[in-house]
Amino acid sequence: MFGAHLFIDDQLQNKARATKGFVLLSNGDRVEVLQNLGDRLQIRVISNQLDPDDPQVLGAIGYVPAWIVTDRNVPPIPTATPRPTREPPRLRVRKLNEDDDARCFTMQIGGIDTAGWFMQVDGIGLRGVFDGSGNAQICGLNPRQEATYTVYDRSGRAVAGGRGIPVRGGDIMIGEWR
Repeated sequence: MFGAHLFIDDQLQNKARATKGFVLLSNGDRVEVLQNLGDRLQIRVISNQLDPDDPQVLGAIGYVPAWIVTDRNVPPIPTATPRPTREPPRLRVRKLNEDDDARCFTMQIGGIDTAGWFMQVDGIGLRGVFDGSGNAQICGLNPRQEATYTVYDRSGRAVAGGRGIPVRGGDIMIGEWR
């Protein structure tokens, strides 16, 4: 029951004031029940461990949910709503257009330093290395050939979101790291 507020109205809307903040009831506090209103009680504070000498707390009359005093029909503890977890950064790829040479495809990545990164056509081994501006090109496909490719970081690991990207000869691809 630690931290239960005392309310000045029987609708439990307005908290009773203490000298510093509000009247709080905790385990071990003593109260006198003045009136039973079913699901709530009117009480008088006899002793208070948090504010044992506050004249605004001792003798204060107010209302509390009945379960705080009776320890019966205690509502379940609310389940905490999980905070949305921030999605880890990854490569997000889209096709810009089909204006490249029909036997090549090009990619530009923004939002991260791609120094040492490379891309490779899956199953064929054609490879392109990213320059200092995040651009790479692979040529050697048959005209308008469809394939998939993977983007690798400087350690040779496929980057998140960069595995098995569909492409066709002539495509210009844009990637953003976010």
